[in-house]
Amino acid sequence: MKRWSALLATAVMFFSASAPALEDRKPTLSATDSGTVWFASAGSLLRSADGSLTTGDPVVLSGDLGFPPGAGPFPAVILAHGCSGILPGKEAAWASVLREWGYATFVVDSLGGRNLIEACTNARTLTGTQRIPDAYGALRILVTHRTRLLPLRRALTPALPRSV
Repeated sequence: MKRWSALLATAVMFFSASAPALEDRKPTLSATDSGTVWFASAGSLLRSADGSLTTGDPVVLSGDLGFPPGAGPFPAVILAHGCSGILPGKEAAWASVLREWGYATFVVDSLGGRNLIEACTNARTLTGTQRIPDAYGALRILVTHRTRLLPLRRALTPALPRSV
């Protein structure tokens, strides 16, 4: 139990130390941006004591932006993970397949910026509804990447099946 607690504490410190402050994140993307991109969600939805949702401040999140070979421009797909977070055999595998098919991909991490490891144990920790502003924030940052992404050609995928 102590080992698990130490591992959890280390992971929380890692995630909290790696996220830039809201005012330090990049507001637009340049032609050369890819890989890890920090962006602001489009606000947040916070659960109040009575269980209702209220609006809150944006959260700084990260996503992995990848492109297929070539100069582009490409249509883009925003991939959202399930309650376990980004899994190599799931979101990363789907991103790879989508890039092979000619799509740019943006795999959004809704947990790290909130200092969460997972949200499966307690489904009220972070619900799908609370992650809607994450998708809008991802869309908002992607539309600033004008040289390699096609305007108005974006899609969002919810958590996808494990096998590719």
